[in-house]
Amino acid sequence: MASFSKTILIGHLGGDVELRYTQNQTAVANFNIATTKIYKEKKETTWHKIIVWGKLAENCSKYLSKGKSVLIEGEISHRQWTDKDGVKRTSMEITANNAQFLSPRPEGADVQQQSNSTKQQQTNDGGDTRYDEPGVSEDIPF
Repeated sequence: MASFSKTILIGHLGGDVELRYTQNQTAVANFNIATTKIYKEKKETTWHKIIVWGKLAENCSKYLSKGKSVLIEGEISHRQWTDKDGVKRTSMEITANNAQFLSPRPEGADVQQQSNSTKQQQTNDGGDTRYDEPGVSEDIPF
């Protein structure tokens, strides 16, 4: 029997998206998002490392920046490596296959153009890059 892993996060970016390209020109983006849980008048913030590939990575780089709200769907992965000092390191990351931009559209954004590129994006690689405006508060927890 096959196993399955899916993670859904809604949070705010802690910094701008870092976009780079592999040797074969595939886009890859990295960024961190914070999720905050509130209980008994206490706030607990958790940081998540996000990795995004292809056209979705380029769209994340174009439309996301520090403080923006985003919904991420993806798979948890653990990476192990040895750093330059010979110390073994471990990292937990979310490899995203879907991103929904929840912050309001920038001023002057072409709604029709965004809508068309979203349809093309969904057709090309299954990633969803549309803006949703469900009334997310602009109060950023950091």
